[in-house]
Amino acid sequence: MTVIANEYIYPPDETSCHASSFDILPDGSIFAAWFRGSAEGAGDVRIFGAKREGGKWSEPRPLTADDGIPHWNPVVDLNSGCLRIYYKIGETIGGWRTEIIESHDGGKTFSPSREMVPGDRSGGRGPVRNRILRLSDGALLAPGSTEYDGWKCFADRSEDGGASWARSADIALPPEDLRPGVPAEENRRGLIQPAFCEDPARPGRVIAFMRSTEGRVYRAESRDFGRSFGPASATPVKNNNSGIDLDVSPDGRIFLVCNPVGVPEGKIWGKRTPLSVLVSEDGGDSFSRLTEIATGDGTFAYPSVRYREGRLHVTYTWNRKMICYFCAEV
Repeated sequence: MTVIANEYIYPPDETSCHASSFDILPDGSIFAAWFRGSAEGAGDVRIFGAKREGGKWSEPRPLTADDGIPHWNPVVDLNSGCLRIYYKIGETIGGWRTEIIESHDGGKTFSPSREMVPGDRSGGRGPVRNRILRLSDGALLAPGSTEYDGWKCFADRSEDGGASWARSADIALPPEDLRPGVPAEENRRGLIQPAFCEDPARPGRVIAFMRSTEGRVYRAESRDFGRSFGPASATPVKNNNSGIDLDVSPDGRIFLVCNPVGVPEGKIWGKRTPLSVLVSEDGGDSFSRLTEIATGDGTFAYPSVRYREGRLHVTYTWNRKMICYFCAEV
C-alpha cells in the first residue's frame, strides 16, 4: 500500500462538523459534503461542501438553507451526470425526513431541496449515512435505518433511477444477541447505518454490514437484489457503535473502514480510535487489518469510502473539528 494523501479539507475553526460523504466525478475531481454548525443537532447546522481539483480543496460553502432546523448525514451520489445530495432534516433523529438537492454542473450550483419520498414521516427514507449501491440488475439500493422503538436497518430499492422507492422489511438485531448487564436507560439498542455491497461473482447477492450497539459489526444477506434480507448475525469484526463504510474492488476484495474496537462491559459506546482499513478476500467472511488511517487519542470516525482504479479514497471526521481526506494505492 502506498499512501498518496492524508490531509484536511479545511483547517479547524470554532464550528463542529461530522458525517462526510463524497463521490468521484467523471473528470477525477471529488465532491464532498458534511454537516457543520455550532453543535450536532443545533438549529444552525447545515450541509456544507467542497471540491478537490488538481490536488487542492476549494473553500467549503453551505449547500442547504439556513432554516433553523438541524440538517444531518449528507450522502453524495453521482447519478447519470446528476450530482445528488441526500440529507436528513429534523430536530430529533426519530422524526427525520429525507431531502435531496441536485447539481447538473459538477457541484457549482444546486437546486432547491425537495423531499425524497413526499409526505414520509417514518424517520427518514433512503440512505441514512452510506452511499447508494448500483446493482448489476440496474436498480439503486439505498442503505437506511431508523432510531425509534429500537434501532433497525432496511433497504430502499429504486428501479427508475431514484424517481420512486420501495422499502424492504426491517433488519433487526435478534433479541438473543442483546448483551446482558446493560443498564435499562441504555435503551438505544440494535443496528443502524448499513453499508451494502454486491458479490461480483454472484449477482443479486447483497451483503449488508451494519453498525451495532453490541460490540461487533453485524451482517445480513439478500439473494434477491436487496428486496429482502435474511437474519442478522455478528461478524468477528469489533465495532464501537460508530459508523462504518466499505467498497469492493473489481477482483472482489472488500475494503472496510471502521474503528475495530469493541464497547466496554455494560456500555453501548466505545472509543472512536484508531480508524483502520480492513480487507476481506473471501466475500466478507473474514477480514484482516491493512493499515491505520488515524491513531492516538481523539475521535477519528464516520468514514466514507470509494475504490477507483487501484486507489482507495476515504473521507472521515477528525475530532469533530475537521473533515479529512485519505487516499492510497491498494
